[in-house]
Amino acid sequence: RLLKTIGISGGEPTIFKDEIVSLLDICQKKFPLSPVAMLTNGKNFDEFDFAKKCAMSNRNVTYCIPIYASYEENHDYIVGSKGSFQRTIKGIYNLIRLKCPIEIRTVIMRQNYKELPMLIDYIFQNLPFVVHVALMGMETTGMAKNNLEDVWIDPIDYMNELRTSVLKLRRNNLNFSIYNIPRCLLAKELYGFDRDSISAWKKSYLEQCGECSEKNNCCGIFATSVKHSTNIKPIK
Repeated sequence: RLLKTIGISGGEPTIFKDEIVSLLDICQKKFPLSPVAMLTNGKNFDEFDFAKKCAMSNRNVTYCIPIYASYEENHDYIVGSKGSFQRTIKGIYNLIRLKCPIEIRTVIMRQNYKELPMLIDYIFQNLPFVVHVALMGMETTGMAKNNLEDVWIDPIDYMNELRTSVLKLRRNNLNFSIYNIPRCLLAKELYGFDRDSISAWKKSYLEQCGECSEKNNCCGIFATSVKHSTNIKPIK
């Protein structure tokens, strides 16, 4: 059998190390041709032996790892755990030593939007081997919902930084996508880099979106979010 893709997420799926190795092995045996995307903070891969067990269990895994800033103080502040940046970077290097594909994911928020172009520079200079970079609008649920005033920023307000970051990604020939930002909030020159990224079960549209000529090309909004941009409007 061939599944289009297999997604592994959490919480943090690598907390239970033996179990995740077994799960990857099961995926490899039952669906040997199906690509696997694991969403993980990457920290536990700072143990090389564990990273090696995962890599040997399944060679079809892309490890999707978030980096929120180009320096440890801000990354650690955003994730709420001191030492996370160093552990994550070490984990990424261990995985790449094992020839595992890496995707970097960055959720854009109030604490990091100004530094987004600097983060792209960091990725190019230190992690040029990544197979994909995802620049992501925020889903305002969970911890984001509880800290809305601190983390929320309207995508309209970081469009200059996003535009600059995309220019850097293109100039450096890095593969990238924009996730979770409705098309009407994007600068027109960013059309086509956005993806239909929100899972069908939690994707929705506002009432005014019914009149939009770009609805079929738009990712929509998170039905799970408690906050949406007030600038969402139909494109005529």
